[in-house]
Amino acid sequence: MRLVESPSLATQARVAEMAKKDPLVAVRLLKLVNSAYYGLASEVRDIDRAVRLLGPSSVAGIVLGMNMVQMQSTLEGPAGALYTRLIRHSLATAYLAEWLETELEADGGRRRAFSVGLLHDFGKIAFVFNYPKDAMKLYTNPGPRSDEEWSEAECDFFGCCYMTAGQRLAEGLDLPPDVVAYLSGRGDSPMSDIVTAAEAAIRAFGFSFNEPIDWESVTSLEVWDRLVAAFPHRAGERDELLERVLNRRPVVERNVFQLLRRKSDRVPVSIDRKRATPSDTRPAA
Repeated sequence: MRLVESPSLATQARVAEMAKKDPLVAVRLLKLVNSAYYGLASEVRDIDRAVRLLGPSSVAGIVLGMNMVQMQSTLEGPAGALYTRLIRHSLATAYLAEWLETELEADGGRRRAFSVGLLHDFGKIAFVFNYPKDAMKLYTNPGPRSDEEWSEAECDFFGCCYMTAGQRLAEGLDLPPDVVAYLSGRGDSPMSDIVTAAEAAIRAFGFSFNEPIDWESVTSLEVWDRLVAAFPHRAGERDELLERVLNRRPVVERNVFQLLRRKSDRVPVSIDRKRATPSDTRPAA
């Protein structure tokens, strides 16, 4: 997490050392860099070269996502499928948020969007992983609910809502204050809008956790206007930005599916599913 959040710390040597500590991660990283997606002329056989080709910051984020994916193997039965769906949702949000942040913020700065996108449902990840039976009852075929109704239901099942759980976990891990603020629903910044926009878009791409929406509903959100206002020179016109996001869908799909293990996880989903329009503040995912 600290390497992802601090590009100055994510040096070639440090990231390579991190990847080498887990043999499974090292093997999967090599498979990823040698995949057809990257189209390299020659096979990459060592971690150091893989990190050099992909970039230290990108590899740090990939390894973080890999470790979240590995946790799914400890869950059996329907709860495992539920967790996989949640991880797919989180990974897709992280990749699209990272790209959107790079597109809009020319100065580089401290990149937060990947981490916040990956952890935006941190509380739900904890619920599903630690209380699989209750999570199955709550999150399987739940029907449409407002944000308030979701919070009440989660409090009934788990003693608190997912945002409170995510905030406590983030504080316990000593994550950056703006990450904690977003996870607790208090984030109010362009970064928060970037992740909110990305999360809504990937739900229309077929990576929703429990409430899919259609692309038309995504385009109606006010968050796109806020992004255009915050980054007028980089975002361009509203419709242009939305078109660029939509065109990013195949890349997001490839990135997510490269980290998943089973062929059964690679199920394409139509983008024109008709569901309720999401709210513009911390959508239910």
